[in-house]
Amino acid sequence: LTRRVREQATSARERAARTHRLYALTGELAAARTDADVVRVALHHLAGLVEGSVAYLEPQAGTGMVVVASQPPEHWPVEELAVARWCFDRQQPAGAGTSTLPASRARYLPIVGSGATLGVMGLILRTDGPVDRTSDRSVLTAMVEQVAVALD
Repeated sequence: LTRRVREQATSARERAARTHRLYALTGELAAARTDADVVRVALHHLAGLVEGSVAYLEPQAGTGMVVVASQPPEHWPVEELAVARWCFDRQQPAGAGTSTLPASRARYLPIVGSGATLGVMGLILRTDGPVDRTSDRSVLTAMVEQVAVALD
């Protein structure tokens, strides 16, 4: 019984923390005045959630992708940019932790606005990081959706 009560208390704290993260992101996105502000706010909050590196990528002329901003600043190899492009073109997650191109170093999530992909969020997750649970992936997805609304 004691163990179950502890687990329930831990679960309640984790839910509260996830709700707080989403609420804080939404508030700061609402105050953002430019797309650059939106990207800066998003990177800050997502980096805190995944406890790793985060990048916002946009399509480059032709078939490439370019890192617009990252936190912390990091070099993204051309192989990773190809995975980001796949994600962008198909509006589907790809990379680490997915069934598509899982050998990638990062997980890529499309930022989809009104029917069009605006960009891609790349996340280099810690291998033992917090975004491996379904509940945390849900918060991550909700955060990316909020970024899409703010950029659209």
